[in-house]
Amino acid sequence: MSIRQSYNSFPRRRLAAIYSRKDRVLYSTTLPHGGRSARVIPTGMTMVEVLVAMTILLIGIWALATGFPKLLGVLSVEEKRTEMVNLLESTVEQHKRNAHNLPLAIRGDSTLAAPEGIHANSKPDDPDSGDFGITPANSRDDIVEIIGESFVVPAPGPTAPYPVHIFQQGLADPPFDVDDNAVTQVYQIVLSHSLNLQVTEDGLVTFDNADLAEISYAWWDDIDLRTHYVDGEVIAPNGYVDASNVDITGHHRFHRVVEGSVHGVGRQYFTVIEDDPVTPVNPLALGEVVQDITGAVLRFHPNAVGLQMRVNYTLRLEPQRYDRRALLMTEEHRIISAPQTIQLISSHIDDELALPLDLGGDETSVFAVDINTGETYWEGYDIAEFEDDEAAHGIVHIDASGAIGHDLRFYYATTDQDLVTLQKAPAVFVDRIVVAAASVGDLLYRSYLRDDRIDGSDITDLWFEPCNAGHTVAVDYTYLYGPDAEKRTVRGEMHTINTEPYDITVASIDYDDVHGITLDYDNVQEIIAVRGMSLKARAWWRTPNGRLVTLDVDTVLALTPIY
Repeated sequence: MSIRQSYNSFPRRRLAAIYSRKDRVLYSTTLPHGGRSARVIPTGMTMVEVLVAMTILLIGIWALATGFPKLLGVLSVEEKRTEMVNLLESTVEQHKRNAHNLPLAIRGDSTLAAPEGIHANSKPDDPDSGDFGITPANSRDDIVEIIGESFVVPAPGPTAPYPVHIFQQGLADPPFDVDDNAVTQVYQIVLSHSLNLQVTEDGLVTFDNADLAEISYAWWDDIDLRTHYVDGEVIAPNGYVDASNVDITGHHRFHRVVEGSVHGVGRQYFTVIEDDPVTPVNPLALGEVVQDITGAVLRFHPNAVGLQMRVNYTLRLEPQRYDRRALLMTEEHRIISAPQTIQLISSHIDDELALPLDLGGDETSVFAVDINTGETYWEGYDIAEFEDDEAAHGIVHIDASGAIGHDLRFYYATTDQDLVTLQKAPAVFVDRIVVAAASVGDLLYRSYLRDDRIDGSDITDLWFEPCNAGHTVAVDYTYLYGPDAEKRTVRGEMHTINTEPYDITVASIDYDDVHGITLDYDNVQEIIAVRGMSLKARAWWRTPNGRLVTLDVDTVLALTPIY
């Protein structure tokens, strides 16, 4: 039987009907050879179905509408984070390339009651308040002292009559405090061959051609029968080394300076002159240096070109914030035309806040300095005043025709309190027993305390102040190895100082909130040197909801000699 015959053999009857869930016929058909013709039964949605569908649609639209601002907020926060990451990475790379110009240390404000107690990771309790009763000392507002920023006096540019140095870490506070004490200190490094440095066995120091000497030496302890080492001690001529005062009953006592262990450099201090906002002052002779009124520039006499220098200074403080750090962003841009439009990294410039600068009566919310010549610019003086929403978008117009081809450093404040801070571990640390015997100077911030455990393990811990928590140090030391007690030396052993504080007792003295490392080898005999190796760049900013956010980029610097 063929398929056609089989098909035609069925009786006349409905072959198929398709029903909806409500048993309503959607369409029907009959077989050929008569019967009803095919037809479509129209269907639709009831009013209830329409209302349900519309409700679901509206809920979806409402959810999308309410979530969209949050999504935009998240995107904005992430965009800001990306900008800050890029800025931090470029900052760290720039400092790594110029590591020889980094300061010896960046420390807390020494006018505070306990500058060594500013924890490296502390944050302000109230970011908007500078009142110490509300916001105690912290790493954003109070790590402001730059110690030993190094540089070589450059030759002046073709249009600049005086060589200049631009403060690397930010605008400097005025060179003298209200009591006329020097805040900015500038000194030349006098190399050892010109110093004629001599140290007697009992610790008397003599030298020539310098105001102070910065020396390293070793001394013998006739109680614990070990050699102790000291790095970077600053001493006046005809003075005695600090170790000569060590006499801790039953524990340590100075016996003599180890012959042949002394080396160092001299410090020849320059006279710092404060600039006049009306009549600019220039250095008249070698040995004079002028700090300009903005705190951005040091001007030297032409005869100082090529000298190796260091400068100590305090970053710009803000009187309206109880003399705490001014929250200023710093960045550099190349001038390629005049006039030129600059797009700053951070937007939302606070154009209603006058920067804490003495500009002879002028006020500005953006300030710039030519790194080559020291020429300065501000609003109304080659920087155009903001119009419309330019400040909100970080747009600056500058007409610096004399700076084409030069890099300009810009300083400004934002409504988000944007800031980049730099923390650097001290170049060298000093044994706490010598620090305690020091006659002058505040050395606690760069001290370490040796603790030989008494539990029979022969393990040695070193303890540091809270300002160094999280920093990386390299330790040189000797230890005894094997049954024959062979003396071996370890150099450059790297450790990151623990961020957790401990209370310890060493030589019957209690020490609170110290942070430690544990050396790798047992039976440690002598700590030869402890050097700070880490550099931390930290970004601070406020989110749209006012939350203070921080972001860190850390790096370890190459191990280089101090002298």
